[in-house]
Amino acid sequence: MFRYVFTVSVLLFGFLAIVNYVELTLNWIILTLSIYALPLLLQLLPYIMLRVSGIWIGVFLVAQSFIGSVLYDSDYITLIPNYDERRDIKGSNIPGISGIQHITTDSNGFRTTKNISYNRKSDKTFRIFAVGGSTTEQIYLDDRKTWTHILQERLNRLNKEYDIEVINTGVSGLRARHHLATIKEVERFEPDMIVLMVGINDWNKHIREKFNKNSSDNWFIESLRPLNIKNSLIGKLYIQLKNNSRRNASKGKVNADYGDNYSKYNDSLHRDVVYEFKPTSVTPEYSKYIGLIEALCKTRAILVFLLLNPRRIKMIPLKN
Repeated sequence: MFRYVFTVSVLLFGFLAIVNYVELTLNWIILTLSIYALPLLLQLLPYIMLRVSGIWIGVFLVAQSFIGSVLYDSDYITLIPNYDERRDIKGSNIPGISGIQHITTDSNGFRTTKNISYNRKSDKTFRIFAVGGSTTEQIYLDDRKTWTHILQERLNRLNKEYDIEVINTGVSGLRARHHLATIKEVERFEPDMIVLMVGINDWNKHIREKFNKNSSDNWFIESLRPLNIKNSLIGKLYIQLKNNSRRNASKGKVNADYGDNYSKYNDSLHRDVVYEFKPTSVTPEYSKYIGLIEALCKTRAILVFLLLNPRRIKMIPLKN
């Protein structure tokens, strides 16, 4: 009876590892449930050694999940490290971008156009980390067309005393809670300034919660976030294998990209159903993590340049 109770409990634990389903694809869910169902399936076999092995596999699955939650911050997310891809942007789904774009990351998963000595910083180096979501990441733009590279080049032209480094840590979809984790991680690389472009993804989440669409913000799911399968030892290994596969698949090739994922957003302001939402305050989560970022940077004496994604840009003619 014990072995069935235990292995069923392991399977239920597997469901807890995917309860934050908004952030998991179907492949992740199938993989997770298959792994956590294995100990129970082994109990159905007539061989004692396999049944005993199933018990120990169950112990390992639960243990490695808790170990992962201690070793890794589930909110710290980067692009694939050491990535090198050339995309040929075609079609009209991504207005303003076309042709071959060279997209790379360094060993930390950051977009850079200089060789950064992270473990040894010169006294003549002024190091800036750009932290944000897709508007910082700019994953469809060539490395040397991103605003972070342009900022780096202009600052170096204006300043001859220091070597200016601008390091792009942006990843699509990240919110204030993820930005806090990124700042904690890059703190060890001695940043002189953090350029923080924040708000749009927290705003999107606020809208989804208002209309009860794909909302995952409740105390139960939040408490289980560290146990998410992606944060376990098995999850980290699977991610590394997937990253290696993607790196190898893109190496030395030019991949055509028509931006099909963006086509569903075309003409979104002209749909039949229109919603209106005028909140009087930001969400508690956004307020909390912006406050934590402010407190951390004050404590560590890190200069922060805050950029808020604008709703409207007013063009003002400049005189000579």
